[in-house]
Amino acid sequence: MLSTPLNYSCRICQPEDAAFLTDLYFSVHVNEFATLGLPDAMVRNLLRMQSDAQEIDYRRRFPDARRLIVEAHGVRIGRMVVDDKDDSLHLVDISISPTHQRRGFGTGLLQDLIQESAGRPIRLSVLGHNPAKRLYERLGFQVVSEAFPYMHMECFPQHESRRLADSERAEAGVG
Repeated sequence: MLSTPLNYSCRICQPEDAAFLTDLYFSVHVNEFATLGLPDAMVRNLLRMQSDAQEIDYRRRFPDARRLIVEAHGVRIGRMVVDDKDDSLHLVDISISPTHQRRGFGTGLLQDLIQESAGRPIRLSVLGHNPAKRLYERLGFQVVSEAFPYMHMECFPQHESRRLADSERAEAGVG
């Protein structure tokens, strides 16, 4: 449990963030290669290629998406890519450095996104084995379809806020 309030902010990604984004990708995905017994140099090359390919794919599929750097206490700790449509928000990617995970930053960012959505659905895709799936479910996202290895999830904030308000009234013994 956190003893101090979260202090984070988001800003638009700049060209000088490129090395940080590559390092972030490495730190988040390096364990996927741990059991293969590959030399470190080979793992770094594979991760660099994957990071570059992901960025190219995101720019091609989501050219107008907001690419945000997440900072806490002036230190870059993650990134979030959000594609804002008229009828929905698409959370393309959210990555928090392993040293800052499980501290509430992901929850805070998602809660801010839910508030920003103004009742529009929020959509995302997540690998079925990704532990973040539990966080998404806790915040009201539901699996709407699957295309192995991904699960496609949606959150309908107007329904979630109504459910939370009903729950809070019940806990307070009102209504």
